[in-house]
Amino acid sequence: MDIRPATRSSSTPNLPPKMVDKSKTSPLLKSNSSYLLKRQMSTLSETKQNETPVLSERSGPSFVGLLASKRLAKRLTSRIMAGRTRSLLNSRMSGLSIQREPTYRMEPKEALKFNVAQVETIVNKVLSDRLGDIKYSPLVCSNISRLITEEIKDRVKMLKFDRYKIIVIVFIGENKDQGIQISSRCAWDDKVDTFANCTYQNSAIYATATVYGVYNE
Repeated sequence: MDIRPATRSSSTPNLPPKMVDKSKTSPLLKSNSSYLLKRQMSTLSETKQNETPVLSERSGPSFVGLLASKRLAKRLTSRIMAGRTRSLLNSRMSGLSIQREPTYRMEPKEALKFNVAQVETIVNKVLSDRLGDIKYSPLVCSNISRLITEEIKDRVKMLKFDRYKIIVIVFIGENKDQGIQISSRCAWDDKVDTFANCTYQNSAIYATATVYGVYNE
């Protein structure tokens, strides 16, 4: 009888494909893959370092851009200042009287002389319309006298007297049956310079308005 020693056979278990691949991966492949990974990481870091100055240079303003913006700001400032100066001059010119050239005429035209009757009609109408129901009060009468003065002056100027300067003075006081006298003194030419005077009163107040027409040679 032939007796042989028993041999022990070993078999590799059926492992999943992934487990088998990992177990069979050689150290050389592992070192190569780690080297390639490190190289890729170093390449990315170098690329980021190289791109950073470019981005900073693009994001910051250039010297030419600064000069252009400075010129634009200077132009805008000059335009704004010119507009303000123009508006200021216009506002000042609107309040100035126009200086006419001399005509070498010593007297106004007869049709455009200061007409006392027309002026008195205007003054009487303004006084009766504005002071009909007014009671005396120092503050109220002070404001009303200014308004009446301007209104009379504007209406008289609408008559367009030739080269006449119009001066209006209005007095308003409390009516207590007292006597009052208002006088004025002027240096003028009796032939061309004149005035118109009107008085109004009710139970509470009295008012007197004087309009002077002085010929401007």
